[in-house]
Amino acid sequence: MRPLKGVNVKKGTALGTAKCAECESKLEPLDGCWEYRDLVDSYEQTRYVILVKVKPDSETYGNVHYFYAKNEKAGFRINVFIESEWTSVGFYPISKNSYGSHHGAFHRGEKYYIWMKVRYRYEKWHVWGKCDGERFDYYEEYVYIKNFYPNTINGSSSPPPGARMPPIDSWKYEGKYTSTSDDYPYYMKDESSWGSNKFAIDTLKFINVLRALGKISEKAANKAFAIGLFISVNFVYENVETFHFSIDLYSDPGLSHRVYYGKSHDFQWAPVIYFKTYLTS
Repeated sequence: MRPLKGVNVKKGTALGTAKCAECESKLEPLDGCWEYRDLVDSYEQTRYVILVKVKPDSETYGNVHYFYAKNEKAGFRINVFIESEWTSVGFYPISKNSYGSHHGAFHRGEKYYIWMKVRYRYEKWHVWGKCDGERFDYYEEYVYIKNFYPNTINGSSSPPPGARMPPIDSWKYEGKYTSTSDDYPYYMKDESSWGSNKFAIDTLKFINVLRALGKISEKAANKAFAIGLFISVNFVYENVETFHFSIDLYSDPGLSHRVYYGKSHDFQWAPVIYFKTYLTS
């Protein structure tokens, strides 16, 4: 049995999980329920994560731009594993007092990537207590991003070693587009036309590290890979766009292309800034 909501606890970590006011103190709210919470393990690592990927067909070329607006907040989804399932306990807001941007151009048929360094954190909490005469005892495992570094935003045709995209579970068909000019894109996309205030980035590489170190439980790791766990980034926070991106695709006049972008699903859906095109008649 899990404790009832409303237990008299206070915030204990940056991600907003609750812990006891004094680690060895028992919490006794008015309803007679009590619980202990103890942080038993944690681990952090800074890694590159891919923000944008473009995979053009043999006749498509273009450019891509990514920008972080100084001092604006982005929300990073907090993933928690309890008993047998991953779920979310909200978003962790972060703002940085620095700019970051990259503008890149790619040739016909050339893949292109934009990436950034982020700081992942893992926490394992032991939770136990009693409510309505029934005892409970379980663990909570958290994986989230506690920091990001706009000055590391960069891009090229080859990503940093180990950087990856989240698993793609489906492709959103954007349509068929025919180029009409060398000077005007046959397809354009930016955050204002994205259709969502979120995008997904990878967390499975960090899960692999946690597994190799013996930090994360096998149940949590196996479930993460089974569902393709990712971290959803809310780039429109408090009605302000934090991250800005744009993609422009070109080809010779008269050529037609089908355009897709990726979507990931773990226990929620989120789009991925991963575009691919196919030459078509």
